[in-house]
Amino acid sequence: MIALLIGSEIPARLATRHLFDVRPAPCGPFAGWRGETRDGRLVRIACPPPRIDDLYVAGRLLSRFGADVLIHLGKAAASPAWLRESGFQLGDLAIGAPVYNLTALEPLQRLLPDTCREIPVPLPEGVPGRPLKSPMSIPEALPLASTALPLTVPHLADMLFKSHGIAVWDTAAAGLAEAAAEEKKSFLAVRIVHTTVAAGKTMPRQSPVMESRLRQQVDGFMQEFGLATPAERDLASQGEEQS
Repeated sequence: MIALLIGSEIPARLATRHLFDVRPAPCGPFAGWRGETRDGRLVRIACPPPRIDDLYVAGRLLSRFGADVLIHLGKAAASPAWLRESGFQLGDLAIGAPVYNLTALEPLQRLLPDTCREIPVPLPEGVPGRPLKSPMSIPEALPLASTALPLTVPHLADMLFKSHGIAVWDTAAAGLAEAAAEEKKSFLAVRIVHTTVAAGKTMPRQSPVMESRLRQQVDGFMQEFGLATPAERDLASQGEEQS
């Protein structure tokens, strides 16, 4: 069984368009569905909020339900320095691996001004620590770090990129990685890199253009990971146009 963890209901419902025999199937406290791919593989979808603890709980539950691989589709912010060097385009999909649990940064995040140009105190002990790796090896994967709070200190993001190569940041993937390690499962953290780490909370406004882009991203994700065929995607798009 394949487990898809998707942080909100809209992209989760977009993913169900590519499955057959879809029916509700809650995962503990989280909304969810079950369905099948064209070749008969069972897929469970769960919608835990993008928080480390919630991803951990959902990952453990889905593992107990029989998932062989845990895949989380969510959003991430990029280190400004990495974005300048890589030429990566915001809005594209990336694989996050290995994954660092950097919840220990929370006291420092609360202390530092977002616009600081230096870190006046040492990093907390154990940061960044040993990353969590998946048995699934993907050469183009990018080191990903999860923090308890959204990271809004660009200097800190760039410092950890230069010292440890951490390119993207979220608030969720470490929970999934820890659950997978405990349950001895493979995992993938697939990220829509939608913004840079920037001072203040940057939440892009929803618009018809962004909603269309989200559909394209989910369709591309389902196709890339063998959960949909181009024909299924085209049929889903035609159905939307006719409705």
